[in-house]
Amino acid sequence: MLVTHTKDGVPLVRRTSRSSCSTEKQLVALIFFAFCVVLFGGFFFLPDSSDMKRSGTDAHRPQDYYGVFVENEPLDAPVKAQPPPPPPQPAYIPPPPAPPVIPPPSVYVPPPPPPIKLPPPPAPRAPPPQPGAAGASKWRSDGRCGPRFPAPGAPSFGQCDPSANADRKGPCCNPESGFCGNVRDVDWGHCDCPTCVDYSVPGSRAQNINNFNEPSIPKDLPKVPGKRFVGPASDVIGPLRGQSYETSQSIQRKNKIKQMMKTAWDGYRNHAWGHNELMPKAKRGHSAGIFGRTQMGATIVDALDTLYIMGLHEEFKDARDWIEQHLHFDVSAGVSVFEVVIRFLAGLLTGYAFTGDEMFVHKAVDLADRLMPAFRTKTGVPKAMVNLKTGATKNWGWASGGCSILSEFGTMQLEFEYLSQVSGNSIYAQKVAHVMEYVTNKPLPANGLYPNYLHPDKGSWGSNSVSIGALGDSFYEYLLKFWVFQGGRDGHHVEKFGREKFDQAMTAMRNKLFQRSKPSNLLYIAEGKGNSLLHKMGHLACFSGGMLALAAKGAPTVEQEHWYLQSGADITETCYQSYHRSPTHIGPEAMLFDRGHEASNTRKNELYYILRPEVIEAYFYLWRMTHEQKYRDYAWEAAEAIEKHCRCGTGYCGIKDVSKNPPQQDDVQQSFFLAETLKYLYLIFSEDNVVDLDNWVFNTEAHPVPVRHPE
Repeated sequence: MLVTHTKDGVPLVRRTSRSSCSTEKQLVALIFFAFCVVLFGGFFFLPDSSDMKRSGTDAHRPQDYYGVFVENEPLDAPVKAQPPPPPPQPAYIPPPPAPPVIPPPSVYVPPPPPPIKLPPPPAPRAPPPQPGAAGASKWRSDGRCGPRFPAPGAPSFGQCDPSANADRKGPCCNPESGFCGNVRDVDWGHCDCPTCVDYSVPGSRAQNINNFNEPSIPKDLPKVPGKRFVGPASDVIGPLRGQSYETSQSIQRKNKIKQMMKTAWDGYRNHAWGHNELMPKAKRGHSAGIFGRTQMGATIVDALDTLYIMGLHEEFKDARDWIEQHLHFDVSAGVSVFEVVIRFLAGLLTGYAFTGDEMFVHKAVDLADRLMPAFRTKTGVPKAMVNLKTGATKNWGWASGGCSILSEFGTMQLEFEYLSQVSGNSIYAQKVAHVMEYVTNKPLPANGLYPNYLHPDKGSWGSNSVSIGALGDSFYEYLLKFWVFQGGRDGHHVEKFGREKFDQAMTAMRNKLFQRSKPSNLLYIAEGKGNSLLHKMGHLACFSGGMLALAAKGAPTVEQEHWYLQSGADITETCYQSYHRSPTHIGPEAMLFDRGHEASNTRKNELYYILRPEVIEAYFYLWRMTHEQKYRDYAWEAAEAIEKHCRCGTGYCGIKDVSKNPPQQDDVQQSFFLAETLKYLYLIFSEDNVVDLDNWVFNTEAHPVPVRHPE
């Protein structure tokens, strides 16, 4: 109703109280309707935070039991204070909401809100069909349900019924543990868990069983991946199958090497913990250029398996815990791909092989993924350096016009193949398989020798220099050891990367580079420069004595078997003479063989020793192959010389001139001293069942990986 009044002759229109009350009720109803729309719209349409994509290091962190994450919140974040609750309002009972309107088919229907993620109770399972009964099936799949190598105590395969959402339709799910297949569990088989989460690939995100895709497996990998938990220490120290060579003297010497390891480790632990290496006299950390400007604990990762082998359990636990809590690779630093692979990646993988601790695999996968940009070249041959954070890559500026180096890109097969085996991701194996196929099938120069340099984009060989020492060494080592890794020494025919390429390379070197000195008739391997020879052999090349001895078993002919073993022994003898004839009983960085030198050197820039392992590595292989006492004696002579001349400050240092007694020391304890030199010394005085060469193969940094034994 309208009431008209006048004021000074001007009409005024006002609403009556009845009209005002009605309008206010309409406004309240409109506000309540808007509130309901917002409430129900948020309930049905807001995204599920559990489906948010993780980034950074979280992308590689395994999910917890229930698959619950708090985005961007650290696990140890304090509980945030909540605001005080609002003051109580008068009770208001809203009318019951109208039933939701079902949208037409063209409109998106959001999924219902996720339920609380609690582990479902085990579903009742029908008893499996008995063997031989109708419908019974016993077969292995891709290794996730019914693996070839099950957990300890589990059956070798299960009775997986394809009609029961098992095996061929995806990984079996054990809801009590949250793991699929038989990674850890003995009780498995018929699986009808409707929301099975695939935890079988370390680092993978939750994956519904209905969307499970069997991972592709490269042709050079076995159809069934290798066992995921290699086993307890009994695998590292297996049963003694032959004669015992333990004596009171060997026990005493082995304990002395263990004491040297404890000294080196304690010095690092007390003065450089978390740094890459130790400066024993300065009592602080050190990092070489190959690691960039990082503090990634290279000594911790490199020494991990040596601690385990020597039974230094408390030290091993300290190292393992540091790796879990502090080691990460999200650092903006250019590092050597080769050095990071042979030290960090291999050290982590051996930690897993020894213990079955999946933490090591998670770390290894994260690292390997950060190395992948190095392979983005026109040929697939990786570049030498990569920034672990940005993925930027480059080659060494001094390497023959932008070339990659033979010993670097040819020394990744063991690590990447084994990583694919334990992670279930074939990409790592595919990368290195392509590199080796490309290089070994590429036409060689007329001399039949592999040059030390190859351009990763042009695909052309660099300067025609050849060496079995620096720049070439571990390429030849891995041609052989990858064959060993695949079970070649078992007498099985290995199709991929078999003996052929290695034997061809050694035959070419035998014809061109193997030389004898005068007057002692010492065997050495010269270096090639174009069409000429440099009568020089580096300390690094002394590893070849052990490589040749290892190659004897499984050689194509009896003549080659004899030649490999004899040549390995002769090269090792030459390297021993370089040590024995030195005033310090430690050999130089390089040996010369000319009119004035025989396994010796007088060049000031080639007289240093930086705790290198290659000569002792050769002693180790010759001892294991022949059990001649002289190799233990040679090793002990070297150990005494190292203790006498390299012991310094809180650890061990290199020396600048091996021809002077007493020598001047440097101030760096190299990580490979703990990873290789001391490990090989310890194993020489141990029984053959400690890291048995029939079951383990050492990478070029002395990190063992388990040998595949084909069925």
